[in-house]
Amino acid sequence: MTQNAPESAGNIVKFQISSNFTDYAVELSAGVVDFRYYENVLTNSVTATATCVETGYQADDKGGAAGKQSTVDGLPIRGGERTDITIEDAYGGQLTFEEGLYVNRLRDVDAGTSKDVYFIDFASREFFANEQTRVVKKYEGNIGDNVEKILKDVLKVTSDIEIDNTAVPYNFIGNDRKPFYICTWLASKSIPDAATEDGKSEIGGAAGYLFFQTRDGYHFRSIDKIFTGEPKKKFIFNNSTQLPEGYDAKILTCDIDSDVDVGKNLMMGMYNNRSIFFDPLAFNYEVRSFPKAEVPQVEGDIVVDEIPTEDEYLEKTQNAAEEPVGKLIPDEFRQSPTRFMSFITDNGVMPSGIDSQEQLNTGVVRKQKIILMLKKLCHNL
Repeated sequence: MTQNAPESAGNIVKFQISSNFTDYAVELSAGVVDFRYYENVLTNSVTATATCVETGYQADDKGGAAGKQSTVDGLPIRGGERTDITIEDAYGGQLTFEEGLYVNRLRDVDAGTSKDVYFIDFASREFFANEQTRVVKKYEGNIGDNVEKILKDVLKVTSDIEIDNTAVPYNFIGNDRKPFYICTWLASKSIPDAATEDGKSEIGGAAGYLFFQTRDGYHFRSIDKIFTGEPKKKFIFNNSTQLPEGYDAKILTCDIDSDVDVGKNLMMGMYNNRSIFFDPLAFNYEVRSFPKAEVPQVEGDIVVDEIPTEDEYLEKTQNAAEEPVGKLIPDEFRQSPTRFMSFITDNGVMPSGIDSQEQLNTGVVRKQKIILMLKKLCHNL
């Protein structure tokens, strides 16, 4: 690999679309003029788009369409066709989709007298399986283990699955919801764990996971652990055609949203907010304010744990920004809460156990463990 070679177009080595009805397949590598592959940590499936220009193909003795027709009519392409793709870059590295991509959409077909131009949108097999399956049964215990069960048992995922260990158990019922929805919903409830000196596990960071797919498989990753992990590759965005030493590739386009809307941020409670959490199991409520640690004087049973100050919070959490946004606005916009939120916790809603007595016993023990873990986390912060 030549580090300082200028960027150049890759070579589509293989682009084979297989028929849904026969063993026939069409090689379209010569007709694909543009191919774009997308991975996104905020989406559950990889996607791709190909721009095809062709003058038709001639049928051979193995079957397929008779006469000179386009692939759209000759194969034909009606959606769901498996496509095997291999792309080679200028450095000799290859991008291969082992399990193939599947046609999701055929669009903007421009059929002419001498050539046809059309676009094909692709998605992974799991994208289609997600629409055809539902999560039904009850799951208990570790969230990460249950996510793996859903991916393997419900979606029938055969590729690699990477899951960061989760600390707090959570019981739930699928309620006929789609697997992607369940996994994304569980991501917001997951907290990473950390090993203690005595070999036990405890809460090791802030809540928040990402559930996404790459060509290597599925990932259920803690945001904190992603920020603190070692970089896999280094990319650079500059005006030079050369790749500087120490970088793996160049970023061709980069869009940064630099818009600022203080009014919208105030409505969202970005600078100062207050939340009330009602616990129906213990029949009390807890008031939490961010970033101030003061609790307002209100009547009723209030559970107040030690709340970290803003500086303590920012010091203990992992942030992608070099400078927290709260440091960039005047204090007059942060004097009092601009958003008030109330929540009902689901403590005691789904206890473990096969009968009522076992559920009562495990529910009480679980609540005591969670309270101790949360108090320890607040103390550490």
